[in-house]
Amino acid sequence: MSFALFVECESPDKKFCECMKLSEEFNRINSEILTRNSNNAKLNYAKKIVAKKRKICFDYKNMVGEELIKRKKACN
Repeated sequence: MSFALFVECESPDKKFCECMKLSEEFNRINSEILTRNSNNAKLNYAKKIVAKKRKICFDYKNMVGEELIKRKKACN
């Protein structure tokens, strides 16, 4: 008698993982801008992150719930 064990192993979606990194970086810089003295360099950096994030994250903007959590876990 033999048993086969199949383990679901998700390979990370590199584009999605990049989207998550950009989102985290935007949240960090945005928080810094809102809670501390901001300057033009920080504001310009935030604008660049937003532009890049819009492009990279476009395919995921309508994704919700379980699918997002599943993909995010695969990025870790």
